[in-house]
Amino acid sequence: AIEAVQQEIEALNGKQTSTTTTKVGKQNVSLPTGEGYAPPDLVKAVIRVESAGNPKAVSNKGAQGLMQLMPGTAKSLGVDPTDPNQNIEGGSRYLNQQLKEFEDPKLALAAYNWGPANVKKAIARLEARGVEVTWSNILKYASVPDETEQYVNKVMNLI
Repeated sequence: AIEAVQQEIEALNGKQTSTTTTKVGKQNVSLPTGEGYAPPDLVKAVIRVESAGNPKAVSNKGAQGLMQLMPGTAKSLGVDPTDPNQNIEGGSRYLNQQLKEFEDPKLALAAYNWGPANVKKAIARLEARGVEVTWSNILKYASVPDETEQYVNKVMNLI
């Protein structure tokens, strides 16, 4: 009942709350679709790379759940990172924010993994050198962690 009311409120606010169901790992998950959410294929790829579909996954840095949300990020998104549906809903919104901010899926994925502030610093370094802002130039001129470079490649290879 609460979910139905929440959907009505979001519908009144102009947000679409439809979902698509897909299998990730051994379980079926609902991926939110519509304005405000990242494309479902990208979300599914992120879930596969982040947690291999394990809703109880916890990283050594404290990221939690299917989309490996950091507690502070989950709190700012107003979601419980240990609840699989909330984790995906929040993670999809956060990924969509990165897509809107950086306008390039590779940069958005780097921001999701490495943090948007680090990607912004890397972009500023390129701009200061007069170098075109591309993922390959960021890899060339900025100190991107190997984990982030591998993460972006793994997710992109799944979509």
